[in-house]
Amino acid sequence: GIPFTWNSLSSTQQLLMRINPITNSRDAEATGQNRVLYVRGQSSFENFRERKSPLGDIINSTPTYVNQPSELYTDLSYITFRENLLNRRPALYVGANDGMLHGFDAETGQELFAYIPSTLIKKLPLLSATNYAHEYFVDGQLATRDVYINGQWRTYLVGGLRAGGQTFFALDITNPSNYQESNNNAKALVKWEFTDRDDPDLGYTFSTPVITQMNNGKWVAIFGNGYNNTENDDDDIDDEIRTISATGNAVLYIIDLATGELLHKLDTQVGTFQGMANGLASPAAIDANQDGKVDWIYAGDLLGNLWKFDVTSENKEQWSIAGDGPLFQAKHNDQHQPITVRPDVSLHPSLQGFILYFGTGRYFANNDNDSKGQTTQSFYAIWDNIYSNRTTITQDSLLQQNVLQEVSTVITTDNGENISYDFRITSEHPISWYLGAAQAPPANVHLGWFIHLTTPDGTNRGERQVTYPKLRNGRIVFTTLIPTEVSCEAGGEGWLMELDAFSGARLESPAIDINEDGKFNINDTLTIDEISTVISGYKLQGVPSSPAFLNDIDNNSEIKAINLSSGVTETFQESADPFLPGRQSWREIR
Repeated sequence: GIPFTWNSLSSTQQLLMRINPITNSRDAEATGQNRVLYVRGQSSFENFRERKSPLGDIINSTPTYVNQPSELYTDLSYITFRENLLNRRPALYVGANDGMLHGFDAETGQELFAYIPSTLIKKLPLLSATNYAHEYFVDGQLATRDVYINGQWRTYLVGGLRAGGQTFFALDITNPSNYQESNNNAKALVKWEFTDRDDPDLGYTFSTPVITQMNNGKWVAIFGNGYNNTENDDDDIDDEIRTISATGNAVLYIIDLATGELLHKLDTQVGTFQGMANGLASPAAIDANQDGKVDWIYAGDLLGNLWKFDVTSENKEQWSIAGDGPLFQAKHNDQHQPITVRPDVSLHPSLQGFILYFGTGRYFANNDNDSKGQTTQSFYAIWDNIYSNRTTITQDSLLQQNVLQEVSTVITTDNGENISYDFRITSEHPISWYLGAAQAPPANVHLGWFIHLTTPDGTNRGERQVTYPKLRNGRIVFTTLIPTEVSCEAGGEGWLMELDAFSGARLESPAIDINEDGKFNINDTLTIDEISTVISGYKLQGVPSSPAFLNDIDNNSEIKAINLSSGVTETFQESADPFLPGRQSWREIR
């Protein structure tokens, strides 16, 4: 970490800042110095390119809020750490496509610091081009956690660049009040960067990292290798270094959080297919025995493989892929269904293993915005039974649910306003789980469920599921995307789907307050064939984000918020679990 000032940059970085983004020739040193000041946000250098604001657009990097330490560790040293930081300055961290990860004071909006990953230096001159066309920079999802590093508790942030590049980075964000620009503070803040020069199988860093502790006691960052790792991305300054994957394989990385060194690499050995490199999506890390250390890791790849990684051992050399291959392969009519989202995970009702919830689809490669000719995508719930000797689960062993109807109707709200809505009705087939004693389930039970993302007559409109699904109150909640090929239409539309997590069936009682009267009853259903029917889907105008939830304690409900590419945030009053927990335990401190 160094201050982003001309004199602090290395000679190579200075040369990169002098590259004219239009002619690709080298500008004078003074122009390079001014370009640094322009990127830093100084308005007196708007002669490069006029900006309405020095803050770049924020697309896929979800803002992350960090306040006082809030982990549930019972270690006395952590309790002391937490007490010392009870008044820590609350901060909001987010990546932007101006080349920077920004930290803001969460109460005032004042910028506390900005960090530029070193691999983006060569792209920064593009921001000053008068003919600038949008580029991605720091666009990845972030992870934060309190961790025990080098004998002391700290708060770490780990993030990636998504389509902006092939880099993950770690920052120490323990003390937001110490972000003044200086060499010492920069070195203390920036802990490490892991790039494709550290391992050529790292692609564009779409994976959301996980910060956790392994069974050998090491604190780590875990992430998939992302996409396009066979692309030649060398710059002109150092063209002797080659960072191209030889295989295009999907790979899981486990990185030592303290040093940034590769602690272990788990290679699926499944790579380039039909000319396109494979890649591993965001992982879900599971602590099966509740000791605070990860035991199993699940992640999907572009070929529809859902992988399970066994990291139960204290010996890292014994960490491996569980079974003889993927746990499940998502396909439709023998066509691979790419998995680009992190699964959500719950205990199976038999307490014998886990149910993994994930959708399929891709939305980042050429032609992904075509609405025709796409492979039909699906949403799955797969049971990983810990007593089963099955190495792979097939779709034949899953219960299928269906989209039955899509209904346009006008709802009169409680204040008398008539609003037109589009709803979905899905099937309610019962599932046959095995709930007996601890053993492998018999052959005639379901090992999960699925639903195809099509219209009721089976028409494929290019619908896919590319945001994180979320378990909530016994429901699985997710959004889907239907792209448009027409510009200026906010990229498409989508559906908010809410299904019974247990079976994938439509819910038995209303989840959304459709008529906005503050109640959840028969008035929030549709009458289908003279029967009151609970809706399963709600159409959204614009590409939707993953839903966020806020508790509404006063009304024993919650607010669900979804950001849309149209610039609108849709909010829904949502019924909450009727058995909201009160105090579950206590401890006496003497």
